[in-house]
Amino acid sequence: MRAFTLNKGLKPPSQNPFAVVLDIAVRLTPEEKSNRLTGFENNAVTPIGMRTDNPVILSDTIVKLKPDYFWLGGGKMDLKLVINTPDFTQIVKPFITDCTYSSDNTTIC
Repeated sequence: MRAFTLNKGLKPPSQNPFAVVLDIAVRLTPEEKSNRLTGFENNAVTPIGMRTDNPVILSDTIVKLKPDYFWLGGGKMDLKLVINTPDFTQIVKPFITDCTYSSDNTTIC
């Protein structure tokens, strides 16, 4: 099942301001399938340069960071990238949603 089907085929909110993402179930993809879909080995997957068009989910908490950049995996086990958040959201067009929680299950804002 592709994650797009979980949102009834609607585009990410960044592309469709009327889209609402509700009741999304997310799980990790098995390593072999992940490699086939992304082109990256286990523990090195990054949303930049994936082999296929996979949906990306980004926490709204990251979007609110000041200064407006964050670190992410760089496609190799020991490689990390720093990226400007507005550039990332413009290029990758992720689903931006409230999905960051603390250890006591309260939303971090």
